[in-house]
Amino acid sequence: MTAVVAINPNQIFEDFTNGTKTFIREAPVAFKATTEQKPAPAFVLNDVMFVGLQSYVKSALKIPKTDELFKATYPFKGLDLWIQTQSEYDQLYKSLIPIHEHCETFLKDGINPMIGLAHAVADYAGNATVFLEELKKQMDIICDRKIPTRSDEAMEAKMNAKEILTALQEEAKETNQKLIRITEAISLFKSQTESDAAALKILKPILDEKFSEKHLDSPMTKHMEETRTCIRKLIKNQQKTVMSQEYLNSYKWLWDFPGVGGLLLPWASEDMKEALRNYAAKNDKYKIMVAQGDQERAHLLKSIDTARGLIENIDGVMKHLDEAKKSLDNIFDGMTMMNMSCSTLRKKLESIDGNVKTEAHGSSMSKLYINMAVTSWNNVLEVARSFAKHGIIEEATNTNTDTPKRRGQAVILAASYGGQTVTDLAKMQLNYGSKIVISTNDLIFPDNMPGMPKSLSILYRFDDDANSSRIFTCDTGTGQVHILTAQSSSGSEAALGFNKGPTSRYKFHSAVFGLRQITDKKTLEYIMNSAETMNAMPVSTLAALANSSNDSWPGKVKSVAIFYTVDGVLACGSAVQDGAIFF
Repeated sequence: MTAVVAINPNQIFEDFTNGTKTFIREAPVAFKATTEQKPAPAFVLNDVMFVGLQSYVKSALKIPKTDELFKATYPFKGLDLWIQTQSEYDQLYKSLIPIHEHCETFLKDGINPMIGLAHAVADYAGNATVFLEELKKQMDIICDRKIPTRSDEAMEAKMNAKEILTALQEEAKETNQKLIRITEAISLFKSQTESDAAALKILKPILDEKFSEKHLDSPMTKHMEETRTCIRKLIKNQQKTVMSQEYLNSYKWLWDFPGVGGLLLPWASEDMKEALRNYAAKNDKYKIMVAQGDQERAHLLKSIDTARGLIENIDGVMKHLDEAKKSLDNIFDGMTMMNMSCSTLRKKLESIDGNVKTEAHGSSMSKLYINMAVTSWNNVLEVARSFAKHGIIEEATNTNTDTPKRRGQAVILAASYGGQTVTDLAKMQLNYGSKIVISTNDLIFPDNMPGMPKSLSILYRFDDDANSSRIFTCDTGTGQVHILTAQSSSGSEAALGFNKGPTSRYKFHSAVFGLRQITDKKTLEYIMNSAETMNAMPVSTLAALANSSNDSWPGKVKSVAIFYTVDGVLACGSAVQDGAIFF
């Protein structure tokens, strides 16, 4: 006599439903409409925890991966304030470099796979909803008393049910293998982070010194102040000497600097010109020195700032790792429960040889239980997919730590102030390496328009892009401070660029009258024709043309600046409203 196998379909699908509970947690609702509102369901991996881990990793990846940066920046004179020996410097990078390596490994073996795990759980949940509905159909046939146990229909249903269970078990097995690897990565990273924390704790007295990137401005600021003092003395001491009537009447100064607007300063003596040349040369050397080391030092100081931040976040990271481990254990338990439910039912199906005793009757109740199971797995699908959608913080994978992006170096091409070309003086006062700083109350230029408002116009670019020239014009003596960088240049505009044609000797970059760049066609044609035909231009005619179209400074005596290239040499022509420009 064959045994009778007892099968309760309702219990089977209830077991499958219970397996979903470990995948879901209750997340607090940020803005509750009422006090009775229930917490929202969310994936067991806490997204707040996950973002915290990613933020730590992202920050740590900004620390150099090798000691090349540290060797390139040692000795760094500024660091002598608090890192006074080679051993202290070695301690600095030997403590910091492993942090990058540990976080890079955890990004690959922990963070990325956790996103993959969420996708895997979502896929499993989606498949489970389909498989369980199909399993219900096969179980209905197996449990139908009207269908003989050994009939082809019943045997096929049993085979189909076993295949469904096998598919669920195989997918659960693959997911658990991923879980094991991620759990191992978390355990390793936690151990490494504890070691990093101990090293940072020893390093903390050094890191506590608030020396940061802003201190890089100090050498340049000091240099600029010293240069200002020298320029101020030069102008004051030379003013009387160079104003001799004999020098002015000779008009020799018009031709001293051909191709640069005819003059550096209209009244400059030979001594002053030589002094300015020397200062310009020294300034260029200084800027080259600053530019060469600036990026490496800035990156080093950012790394130190990052290390300070890591110290503050270590405790939170350790808690996040513990929470992640518990969440992964819950997912593992859920997959194990599903696997056990599949194994139990599979054994029963394999033992069927005689009659099947259905312990729960009524198709409506069976349908209810299968619907509950499908709904539960759909919930898992939704929360897992929502978690996976957040993905990796983009910067964590795109951070290029070995080659920090070089900040664009400012290049002042030409400058005009109050009707005078002051290019070299502007370079010495305004160029701060990676930025141009114009403090309108602190400008030191000869005054060709005493008692009158004066404008400053500069043609500049960043780095070596010849097509990126910009023009900036401002009123002076207003107390404003204008800062121009490669990323931000409020108040500036692209240099217009205009010429008569490809055969012309002249290529004009920009023309400024008062406080605006000239753009109207008639005035631009007047400038080009004057240069081509007379090599000179009365400013009064230009002023009439420009004012008729748009007077940018009503009631003020204005100056003109023409920025151009002649025979390949960059030039700047400057004059007051009633003067003339010689090309």
